[in-house]
Amino acid sequence: NNNINPRTTLDSINFGVNSGNETNAWDFICFSMNISCLVIIIFCVLICSKIIAGEQAGGTMKLLAIRPFTRSKILGGKLLATMFFSMIFIAFSFIINFALGWAKFGLPGQMMIGVFNGTSVIYSHPIVFCIFLLLSLFIKTFVYVSIATMISVIFRSYTGSSMVSFGIVIVTLILNGVLATKSW
Repeated sequence: NNNINPRTTLDSINFGVNSGNETNAWDFICFSMNISCLVIIIFCVLICSKIIAGEQAGGTMKLLAIRPFTRSKILGGKLLATMFFSMIFIAFSFIINFALGWAKFGLPGQMMIGVFNGTSVIYSHPIVFCIFLLLSLFIKTFVYVSIATMISVIFRSYTGSSMVSFGIVIVTLILNGVLATKSW
């Protein structure tokens, strides 16, 4: 009735999808955060591969293992450090994208209609959608960082673990793009 298009903030990267008649700051934030998160995931996969497999290949993991810490504490600490690092990057990216979107497009005061999972429709303020977007990006990054850490422990090779982790990221991106258009 108000000429507002439904916007799904948890979609994959969409070109040309607006929440209203024209692009606004909230559209810019959603689009640019998806791209930023992809870059952050790739960077964090490299760090996860290096932080464990690189230490095992270099022999410094043995120096950590002789300390009075269990292996699970050492690996858990490395996982938490990488997660904290990625969350700082996502938060910093959100602040920058918010500032750029505000400067370029301005902040409209209109409410947004969001469709989640193709079934639930929510009519809310855009900040609520940005919070959902941030939470979904944190979860997405956590999954990829956890998988990269696990693969790094298994492979014990920086090159092998980073290639398999990148392969998983690329395959999931392709599957998300292909399967997003299918109706289940």
